[in-house]
Amino acid sequence: MRSLVLIVVVGCGLTLCQGCGTSVRGPEGDIEARIKYGTLTAMMDRGIERVYQAVQESVGKLGLTTVMAEQDGVAAEVLARDAQGQNISIKLEAVGPDKTELTMRVGMLGDKNKSRVIFRQIQDNLRAG
Repeated sequence: MRSLVLIVVVGCGLTLCQGCGTSVRGPEGDIEARIKYGTLTAMMDRGIERVYQAVQESVGKLGLTTVMAEQDGVAAEVLARDAQGQNISIKLEAVGPDKTELTMRVGMLGDKNKSRVIFRQIQDNLRAG
């Protein structure tokens, strides 16, 4: 019985901590992405082909190892791994010709700091190209 109570308490604590939403703000203070339950979500004002290219450039510039990268006209996914062995999943979904939804998760529980670094690199690559 004690172990069941402990499991419930720890489970609730982890759920509550991961449920806190965080915003990633741009240089002008506007909200560019949200991190909730360990997953970063952003709406990009570019087509899926360009965002996919920026994601791949970011993975290379940050020295991440690409495990899988696939794209078609409506969706894309890049799976990578960092030096600590954490899996990084970046999924893209076309919302319109010039709109793409990006979702990213770093590690099993989500790493906010690494998500921010990767997202900023993706944004830098989009601005440059």
